[in-house]
Amino acid sequence: MYRGSSRPSAVLSAAVALLLAFLASPALASGAHSDSPGTAQAEARRVAGKSAAVYYLKGYSRDENPTVNCRAYWGQLPKAMRDWGWNGPVHHAGYYKGDKNCQVKLAAKDQSVSIRTLGRQLARHIYDNYTSKGRPVKLVAHSMGGLVARAALTGVQRQEAGFPESLWVEDVVTFDTGHQGHNWTGFCGTRQCKDQRGGSSFLKTWALNNPQGTGGTDWTLLSVDEFPSPDRVTTRSALGMNSNHFVHYKYFQANHGNLPEKVSGDFKFWYQRVGHPVRHVGQGASPGRMADLALSTARW
Repeated sequence: MYRGSSRPSAVLSAAVALLLAFLASPALASGAHSDSPGTAQAEARRVAGKSAAVYYLKGYSRDENPTVNCRAYWGQLPKAMRDWGWNGPVHHAGYYKGDKNCQVKLAAKDQSVSIRTLGRQLARHIYDNYTSKGRPVKLVAHSMGGLVARAALTGVQRQEAGFPESLWVEDVVTFDTGHQGHNWTGFCGTRQCKDQRGGSSFLKTWALNNPQGTGGTDWTLLSVDEFPSPDRVTTRSALGMNSNHFVHYKYFQANHGNLPEKVSGDFKFWYQRVGHPVRHVGQGASPGRMADLALSTARW
């Protein structure tokens, strides 16, 4: 048996609807929701602080023979995290045969490997190296990487074959992940593209909305305004999973591809923690700094 549901909950519908309504209006709106399951549990079990291992889960590559530099993919974010006090192990995850500078290879083929399989391999690596030794981890994910994180926790929560018995993931931050699908995936036919399509069996019936690890997992979803492009993820999709924290960056200050690379400067965004009013911040933290905050505490 597994906890949770594969369908969007009432909390998700209310929270995202509220934030989306707010995005269309300059007026503040207030929420009337309770925290998602991960908040209190995650805060109570939070033990490692900034010494926890951090996994960086990159996005999809559309190249015919994908070759991605896993470290360079994230720009200055890993260095900035070190500067902000993160001193634990770092794992850049790769998915493709040609990927390089990846401490963890979840697969060594091409885009034919399913997101569920990548999630299973991620779960096994986390369990073998951390959960089984009583150590929690943090996940930072961009685009498809957020679905890989979701798959890892879903498989464990569903007690699926091949997944470990438990997973201690304190926090997950997703940068512009298509939680309800990604626009351009209708134009390619790889397995990973099909998994990312809105209405796919992976998204619609298998992946849980707010999957939880041992002791609770606190999710933060980040989205961004950008001009229409093949890479664009809609705000509704990027914020389209049950979560405790929603952050939407406004006025085209970044885009889907470079959102995780923004680690300095002042940014305009709207933020909501479930159960609290939506807040407009006219001069606030960069997306990278927001990830640092989200990984540090469940109550912010």
